[in-house]
Amino acid sequence: GGTTRLHDACVVENGRSVASAGSDGSVHVFRVEVSSSARPAGAPGGAAAAPDGYYRNSRAAGTATVRRVDPRDGGATAVVHFNTAASSTVLFATERGGVRAWDLRCAAEPFRRRLRPELGRICALAGGNDRHWFVAGTDRGYVALWDVRCGMLLRLWAHGGGAPISRLATSFTRLPHDPVGDGPRSYVFAACGDDGASVFDLADGTCRQCFRAVAPRHYFTPF
Repeated sequence: GGTTRLHDACVVENGRSVASAGSDGSVHVFRVEVSSSARPAGAPGGAAAAPDGYYRNSRAAGTATVRRVDPRDGGATAVVHFNTAASSTVLFATERGGVRAWDLRCAAEPFRRRLRPELGRICALAGGNDRHWFVAGTDRGYVALWDVRCGMLLRLWAHGGGAPISRLATSFTRLPHDPVGDGPRSYVFAACGDDGASVFDLADGTCRQCFRAVAPRHYFTPF
């Protein structure tokens, strides 16, 4: 058969599994077990540092559960996992803008949604801190906020520069310049383009802070 390219991967929360998204539309969930003929010396439970060569001589062994998307949806482009009180959910996106959920506990599909094609291809996913929402980023700089419980698109906004969203992360925290007395709130951290990152306030979609990597030739050199 042909070669499948890995587009994304994530660790399954509170488990020993890894979920991956492939260019052929497959989503694999591997249960990983590390086995070796030689154990590292030291205290029980691996408290001591492993000797040289231990991990090189180890191998990952386990089983894989596979879910394939409709071929008309194209490859799987992004994947993220999170646990709720009632489910162990793998979210994955497809090249045609589909967003699907997969409950590992019962193989059910809680919801299936789609992003409009003019918004670009989904290339990043991240779950919310309270597991009630998730965000998706596209290669045209859009960030979409969905409610997990009802599968509803709650908010959509665009990065000012239109740069592709390559990675997303969420946090319930305070920023250094937040007003004194304000409590923590939900933020989305987005890696944009080749050298930037932005922090979006989930409440209204505003960009609260930007970071940019500067080329060495632009560094300030004091006299």
